[in-house]
Formats: sequence, C-alpha cells, structure tokens
Amino acid sequence: MTEKTVLPVIVRKILENLATELKELVSTNAITAGHIESIDYNRMHEAHSIILGALARAVVLNLDKGSFMAHGQGLKASISEKVFIPDITLWSKSGKRLIGVIDYESTNSTDFRIFVRNFENYKRYSIAQNPPEFWLAITTAPSKEVEKWVRYKKYSDRADYERLKANPFAYYAPKFIQEFRRLSPLPLFAANLDSERIKVYIPENSEEEFLIFRK
Repeated sequence: MTEKTVLPVIVRKILENLATELKELVSTNAITAGHIESIDYNRMHEAHSIILGALARAVVLNLDKGSFMAHGQGLKASISEKVFIPDITLWSKSGKRLIGVIDYESTNSTDFRIFVRNFENYKRYSIAQNPPEFWLAITTAPSKEVEKWVRYKKYSDRADYERLKANPFAYYAPKFIQEFRRLSPLPLFAANLDSERIKVYIPENSEEEFLIFRK
C-alpha cells in the first residue's frame, strides 16, 4: 500500500489560507461557482485577477519575519535562457534565497501550455540553480461536464474535445501527472480548484483537500 505524501507545512498553510479567503469571497458573492466552472468570467480577466488576489493574501498571511513575497519577478535558469515570470515568488531576506514559487492558472490557462510555461521552466531552472523548497501550481478545472472550455490547441478530433468538455479536470490531470513524473524528485506540488474544493493531485498519493463551496 502506497504511503500518502505529507505536504510541506508552508504549502499546506498557503492552501488552507486560500480556501479561507475564497470562502469569504463566496459568502459576499464576490465570486460564484461560475468563476470556476465557466470561461466566460475571464473575458476581462475577472476570475483570474480576483482569485490571484486571494492567493497573494493567502501567501502574505503565511510569511514570517525572515521572508518576503514578490509578484511578477522574472527568473532565468542561466544567462542564455529567456526570462520566465511566475505569479508569486517567496524569498528569504538573508541572502535573497528563493524559497518557493507559486503559479495560478485560471479557467483560460489550465491547458497544455502548463507543460512549457510551468513544468519545463521549473525543470530548467532547478537543473541550473539550486531548486526552491517548493513549486506550487494551482490549476482551475471543473470536475464535471461544461458547455465549453478553452481550445488553446487543436484537439485531435471533435471526440477529443467532447472528452475535454465532459470533465476538464479528469482530462488534464493524468497528463499533468505524467509530465510531473519526469521531474521527480523535484519538490513540485499541484492543486486544482473546482466548484467545491481545492484538491492536491500532485503528488498522486496526496489526499489533501480544502472545501470552499460546501460546509
């Protein structure tokens, strides 16, 4: 029997804080299930900006006196590499050591681009530099049928797109997990936000989840 993975304390606290922040936004109707289940709320980046703001607050609530948060700071694996820009980075004040990287992918960016924008950047950076203590990617994919979803790539056929719409999380998660296996044992964690909860799915044997829309 595979032993379940225990999340690092800092990753767990960030996800707990995010769930709390989202519950508060839900209680005031600042966000609804539609922000997470539909791509329509991202035509002007509404869903992305609100949830990223909640995530930033969740991170700040977890900072100690020896660390600080940066938003949109570029990283590069080496002088010859292109700069890539994670959403949030955590640094130690002593020597400005990179502690953690956090990326949020909303309904309009949870797709195959994550392979390059997240996983490949992390791999190159961690090979060239000392890897951070953690890299957390938060995706947004409903675990239910949707009317439409982002068509970033040309799906192999209409049936493939229908499989995506039937359950976006079930469609993408196995592909993301397979890609993660190429990075193991680097400390990468991924959690998915849907209309009920934040659920950790990388590593696969994690059972952590944090309810949002249900009591």
